[in-house]
Amino acid sequence: MNDEQTLKALGRLIADAQADRYPSRRQFAKHVGVDIKTITSAEKGERELHPNSQRKIEQALGWRKGSIQDVWQHRSEIPAESLTVGEMERGAGEDTWEDLEAASKRVTRASQLTDEELLAELSYRFRNYKIRLNGES
Repeated sequence: MNDEQTLKALGRLIADAQADRYPSRRQFAKHVGVDIKTITSAEKGERELHPNSQRKIEQALGWRKGSIQDVWQHRSEIPAESLTVGEMERGAGEDTWEDLEAASKRVTRASQLTDEELLAELSYRFRNYKIRLNGES
């Protein structure tokens, strides 16, 4: 994905997740502790969020710590259709790659996954494999 596609995809995910958890965008913004204009522009995919806003939104939506930043760092490798709210939530509360990898191994058969979950799992594993090959952290 390019930058614009990434902004739009993240905005769609934020909008979907907040609609499931909060009765209104205004209440979500108040709970997160950011201006409603920040939430609105993020949901529309108009701008990248400040790291502090990213962390607050991730926490309020129950997403994995650093999930928004992960998408930004690997955007060129991630197909837009593989980004789901479930992927952003997967591993929530687990801070390390090892913890995330352990969480992903709980499913033992691909037939237990939906197509979206399978794509997200493959995307995660390829990114993780590439990082380990390159010796990045």
